Formats: sequence, C-alpha cells, structure tokens
Amino acid sequence: MDNWIEIARTGTFTDSAGRPQTFTDSDLAAIANAYDPARRDCPLVFGHPQTDSAPAFGWAQKLKAEGGKL
Repeated sequence: MDNWIEIARTGTFTDSAGRPQTFTDSDLAAIANAYDPARRDCPLVFGHPQTDSAPAFGWAQKLKAEGGKL
C-alpha cells in the first residue's frame, strides 16, 4: 500500500459548528490504531459533504499516523 492520502493533521482547527478542536500526535495515533473498516468504513469524499449520500470515491483500507499526519 504505497498511496497514502493525508486526511488530518495535528493542530487546532475550527469545526463545522465553529468550535476549536485540537488534534495531537497521540490523537492521530489513537484514531489510526482504532480504525477497523469491518466495524465502520471510512468513505473518501471531497471536503465535508452536507449529507451522508455524497458520492464516495473509495474507502480507506487502513489508517496510519506519521509525522503529524493521519
């Protein structure tokens, strides 16, 4: 699996409700370690769609945290 796509990074960001959210290296590692596509899949979409029916261009098979990126 050579084609990794960054989906998040460390730092503080404003969520869709206008609240600041901070992600640390530990947070990203916990997300990657907990990801199990058999329990809940992760669709690959552009941006933050308004509905769950937005088209998916693929699904994540695995997540990894490395260098401050997920």
